[in-house]
Amino acid sequence: MVCGRLYTVASYTASNTTINYMFDTATGEGRAVAVPFKNKYRYNSMVDYNHAQRKLYAWDNFHMVTYDIRLGRASNGSS
Repeated sequence: MVCGRLYTVASYTASNTTINYMFDTATGEGRAVAVPFKNKYRYNSMVDYNHAQRKLYAWDNFHMVTYDIRLGRASNGSS
């Protein structure tokens, strides 16, 4: 969950995959997205967003991995 939106990852075992779907909990609408995502250790079992640090934290094959992210505006003008 990031800013009220639920995102899914296409594969938790592929090294190079994508964040492929977004569901907006405020509007109840979802859509396909294509954001590159890397599973460094090839078995990602958890991803969580930390708003204060603006990072994704992931548990990937017994390794804690962090991803710096930059949020942009959605196509409908909200972020």
